[in-house]
Amino acid sequence: MTCFLLEKHWEYSLKEEQQTRIENLIRTIQLNSLYADMDRWKAGGGKNLLQGAWLVARTHYPELAYQEMEDQMRKSGGTSGWSSTAI
Repeated sequence: MTCFLLEKHWEYSLKEEQQTRIENLIRTIQLNSLYADMDRWKAGGGKNLLQGAWLVARTHYPELAYQEMEDQMRKSGGTSGWSSTAI
């Protein structure tokens, strides 16, 4: 929710410096969330490789949804035998 509000503020911001600061804040929030999710994944045993791949992918695609990725893998037949519990 916080990132959504910052993104809306960014859209209406006219100053380039302010936009850059908002972009940096959004990225920091996204990375902190990602690191917390990685810690939880590791603490849970880190056995779900699809989850691990999803977490790594989020470094470049922070909006990537786990369910979307899992559904795509299932369609391609790539998750047979994998645990599919989400964070």
